[in-house]
Formats: sequence, C-alpha cells, structure tokens
Amino acid sequence: ATSDVPFSVRDKFYRVAVGDRPFEASGRQTQRMKIVEMRRNVIIGAIAAEGHDIARALSCHRNDGYDYGYIGNGPNGWVYDSDGDLSHNGRQLNSFANRNKGLCSGDIVDMTLDMEQRTLSFCVNGIQQPCCFEDVPTEIPIFFAVAVCSSGECVELTPGVTAED
Repeated sequence: ATSDVPFSVRDKFYRVAVGDRPFEASGRQTQRMKIVEMRRNVIIGAIAAEGHDIARALSCHRNDGYDYGYIGNGPNGWVYDSDGDLSHNGRQLNSFANRNKGLCSGDIVDMTLDMEQRTLSFCVNGIQQPCCFEDVPTEIPIFFAVAVCSSGECVELTPGVTAED
C-alpha cells in the first residue's frame, strides 16, 4: 500500500505516492514497477524521511526553479524522470549527452537500492541504465516514491519490495 499526497506546482498538478514502509537498512532491494500510461512526465525514485515523517521530508522539496514532482528537489530525494535524467537537490546530475533511457508507456522499471554500495540504480526493460546515484545515505530511512504529472498517468507497482542476496 502507498499513501497518496497531492501537491500543486504553479499551474501543474502532481500526485505523489510514497511507500508505506522504508527499504531495509541493509542489503540490496528492488522495487519493480510498470508504467501503464505516460502522457507527460512520470518521476520515479526515493526519498529519505527522518523519523518516517514523509510529509516533513516532502515539504523541504518546494522549489519554484525546478519541476521534479517535489521528490528530487530537496536534499533527501533522488529521481529518474521520463526523459532519462537523474536529479537530486534540484539539480540534474547527468548531462543531456549522457542520459539514461527515456521512459514510455509499457516500460518495466526496476529500482535497486544497495545499502552496502550506497547506490540507487535503475534497470529499464531488463537493461541496466548507465547512470545511477552514489553516496546514498544509510542512516535515514529511505522510501520508494513516484510522481505523475498529468491526469490519466498510471504506474503499477508489484507488491512490496524484493530483497536480494
């Protein structure tokens, strides 16, 4: 189960869903999702929430200069957007020439959090993407998060997360 939290961004409307429990504090875990319908922008990633306080964690992500569905705007969020860009703290981390695969309807995305390596990586339709996040903190609970930008956009999650050996 996820919680649904709507936010307004100027004239845009995002629906943000955040996992109801964090990833495990050790090991390697994967959250699989299918992008059922994408019209404008689907944003997938993770948010660190001290004390499991999701509302507080998202509240520090309000940044009028950037538009990452409030997940990748703050210091405790990491996102992969539908253009294949990675963003953290309101900044795009990969260059336009070094993008991951853009996302579209029907794509299957695996997001893997490796707490030992401190990485957050993505696999799209079975292909490991070249860009990933490094130095992900291990001392704060990290939750799966997804944001959709347009009415009718839909991301389907597989139940729970998968722990890997």
